[in-house]
Amino acid sequence: MKYIQLFFIFLFVLNSGLYSVSKTISNPQSIMTGARGISLGGSPILEGDISNVIVNPSSISDIDQLPFSITSQKLLGEFSYLLFSIGMPKTVVYKKDDEIKRIKFGFGLSYANINLKDIPETEIYNDLPYQTGSFNAGFNVIHLSAGTTFYEMYSLNKISAGTALKFVNQYISSESASTFGIDFGVIATKYIDYLQLDSVEFGGAIQNLMSPAIKFGSTGNEASLPLSLYLGSKLNLFNERLALLTSLNDLGLSFGIEYELEEGMHVRSSSNFDYYSLGAGLVLDNISTGIANYGLKGRVDFNFTHPKYPMNEDPTYILSIASLGRSLPKQPQILRPARDVNLISKDFVSLSGVGPKNTTVRLYINDRFYQTTLSNKFGRWKIDKVVLLEGINTMYIKSYDISKDFSVQSNEVVVISDTEGPQLDVRIIPDKSTLEIYVDSDESLSNLSVMLNEEQMRMKKDSKSQAKVDPSDKIKTLYKYAVTYIGRSDLPENLKNNSAPPNELNYLEVFATDESGNSLELDKIPFFGSITSPLDKTVHYNDTMLIIGQSSSLLNNVYINKTAAYIDPDKNFSFPIDLEPGKNLIETTFETVNSKVLNFYTRVLRLVSYPDMNPKVKGRREIEFLSTLGILHGDDDGYFYPTRVVSRQYITKLMVLAMEEPVEEEVAIDLFSDVPKDHPFAKYIQAGVNSGLVFAFPDGKFRPDQELTLSEAIYLLSNAGVIDYEEVEDADRLVSRAQLAEFLAYTPRFERKIEKLIDWEKGYSKPE
Repeated sequence: MKYIQLFFIFLFVLNSGLYSVSKTISNPQSIMTGARGISLGGSPILEGDISNVIVNPSSISDIDQLPFSITSQKLLGEFSYLLFSIGMPKTVVYKKDDEIKRIKFGFGLSYANINLKDIPETEIYNDLPYQTGSFNAGFNVIHLSAGTTFYEMYSLNKISAGTALKFVNQYISSESASTFGIDFGVIATKYIDYLQLDSVEFGGAIQNLMSPAIKFGSTGNEASLPLSLYLGSKLNLFNERLALLTSLNDLGLSFGIEYELEEGMHVRSSSNFDYYSLGAGLVLDNISTGIANYGLKGRVDFNFTHPKYPMNEDPTYILSIASLGRSLPKQPQILRPARDVNLISKDFVSLSGVGPKNTTVRLYINDRFYQTTLSNKFGRWKIDKVVLLEGINTMYIKSYDISKDFSVQSNEVVVISDTEGPQLDVRIIPDKSTLEIYVDSDESLSNLSVMLNEEQMRMKKDSKSQAKVDPSDKIKTLYKYAVTYIGRSDLPENLKNNSAPPNELNYLEVFATDESGNSLELDKIPFFGSITSPLDKTVHYNDTMLIIGQSSSLLNNVYINKTAAYIDPDKNFSFPIDLEPGKNLIETTFETVNSKVLNFYTRVLRLVSYPDMNPKVKGRREIEFLSTLGILHGDDDGYFYPTRVVSRQYITKLMVLAMEEPVEEEVAIDLFSDVPKDHPFAKYIQAGVNSGLVFAFPDGKFRPDQELTLSEAIYLLSNAGVIDYEEVEDADRLVSRAQLAEFLAYTPRFERKIEKLIDWEKGYSKPE
């Protein structure tokens, strides 16, 4: 077994008094991998796993932004092992044949230490060994790696290659010696996608391709690092949830398996019949770093290795903690066109590349969003016939995930389209219930396709422009004369007058081909405007609201409740409005460039709430509804205190406000012995007593803080005419404010009012 061999080699090599020879030592790199790699039998086929880079430098080729890994283990209860790796992706720019080229690399730096403590130091006396002391020994390894990835070569879909320069220091007690070495690794991938088999990966690493011997000066002993070959294969099945691995290395032939129980949770195992390993891994997403929009994706791996007899009493435990980079979708790449700058005589181009698997890929042209596509299960994506603007088109892509936002943008590709296609100007004019589309072209078109919200429109040539052309002039009838095409359609549902405003811009797509065959497809044309917030039938809790929307070049002004909103250069606008408790109707008016007007209305229900209200508060909805109706109120500090028991002073205030009794702002005299004029509830108590809603006690006290039972509260409220008297169960218990709200909300009077309050179809009257 590898660990036992390494132990005895240490004992043999480190006894400096016995020999002065050159020996080949066991390779210390064989176990310099993370818990995941050990769990899978030391497999060299772990692409993108930075904790495996010392075993196979090609693992660094597919890393994300700034990953790192820390691994610690105890081997057979003796060896202390520490591994730290950090990486960084970098695009290298170089010039070849007067052309700028770029290639993406992953660079890594690793440090590893293997330490054996308390090694017996012996001397031979009368042909017998005697221990004279003990010392420590081990290896320090500094490993510099670089890797890159090639696509679609030698009938393979992906080839990751890497190389490394390492510095190895061996120390024995106080003496040490160093050397360097060069490693090389490769991982090849072939996509299968047949039955349940997704892909096959195979490859390996060669370590110590060149490595001078380690020479100890005091003895002349030399220790050579062996030329080591690591081979492996990996089958990915069931949408890559299951992986079957084989590995051939210093430990022999190993078989491993890795299974994803659920997203982010893996179990692993391997064996070579001398030992078996069990492992588990957990991927954690969006770990906070304290930096805004800079979360990390991390992984924790654990491994347990159990050797066979006679070392079965000394298992190995390994823990790895790794950052997999920023918690963003992986940075995609545009692979085709392969050049950074491309000159073509067409007005379209096809794009393809790689990115995260099963993820939305968004294409941008000249910093404007163009369209989306999806990468497949292998991360491949393709967009056919991307229509270009005349001249320079700078393209890049971003991967997008709704839970992780956008990735870092890809490499940029510039496509210069050199054509003489038609020049078009599009006008969109609303007219009552119809929409008129005018397409002005600088030349006659053999084909014009106009799509309104993905529905085809019928376009016809304006007879007035046709009459301006001399039919005998054949060249001019086919080329370069101004023509106008007209199409009519019903207004889209979201643009009809007096309806809710559109929450998305409407788009027009135009594709044209001139008589000579040059084609032009315009970017989607957004028209009029949209209100993205609030949507119709919105519930709001603040007394102000920000109206947010988008405009287009086809609007002159946007009015909110008859007041013009400022539209910024990016065609966005926002407008604050005040809301009254209850129902609010917001009017939005779009004034087009043709001085046409479209009116829309948004219904907003503004509910009154309090800082101490949250979803866990029982009776929260009833409190909000009754507070909005003006029945319930919080204290002067703005809080409601739902768990407080209802007191006489509180019920008095409720009755006064519910019955709309006049309340004086100041109380001139002390009302009762326990209600001075500056009492917080004095003005409500005065109004309640004056109106006969409530009375003092015979002893002249009002007892404002006296807590009430439910029956007492019902009696006072019904006696004041706020509610009709009702018999309830458990009426003699003290009632909290929240419990009172729940009771009131289901009394016939207030239940009807609440039903009207939450009815979206009534109470939002629109102007005639």
